[in-house]
Amino acid sequence: MKKRIHHFLTPKDADCRYNVRRRFTLQSTLLGVSVFCIIAAIAVGLSWYILHRRPIEQLFGGSRNVAIVAHPERVEAWRVGPLPESINWQDALFTDYPITSGPFLVSEATASEVSTALLSPRTYVWDSAKSCVPAYGMRLSFVNKSGRVDILLCFECDVLLVGRDGHFISGEDFDCSRAVFVRAAKEAFPNDDLMQQLDEDRFNDGT
Repeated sequence: MKKRIHHFLTPKDADCRYNVRRRFTLQSTLLGVSVFCIIAAIAVGLSWYILHRRPIEQLFGGSRNVAIVAHPERVEAWRVGPLPESINWQDALFTDYPITSGPFLVSEATASEVSTALLSPRTYVWDSAKSCVPAYGMRLSFVNKSGRVDILLCFECDVLLVGRDGHFISGEDFDCSRAVFVRAAKEAFPNDDLMQQLDEDRFNDGT
């Protein structure tokens, strides 16, 4: 007949089991915290994209066009004249706006400032419509090996239009960064009286 063997926990064994359970509980807690932090980071990143990046990509017609504006090989400024009376502004093409002078190469410092403003969601007054008829006076062209993105700017009502290779994409109000674009216009057209008379605050220059 086999003898029954009794196992008795020594204080040392009890401490060992307690430490194992404690370590397991701590590891589980750390794992849970890590998973929560990862989910929170993903949620924050998604929220940032929805609130900031996506509206900009929609305005510029996609990430490729955003990349051209962000990293151009050169930025050109053109003076634009009024549309012919026979063309309605709502039906106009980029090529319908006559070029009166240019192109003038925009300095690297100014080009960087303009790019930053164009790609900042804080520049625009989203979901807002103005009743004025835009009178575009300047065109900025962002050029690199991937293509060309054109921006038409109206300083009378602070509205811009975005185009790619001559085709319109979208438009928006740029009231919050008017000063940046006015400085660029004055630099590009130092002998143009109308451009030099522009005020960085639209309500100070009578437009």
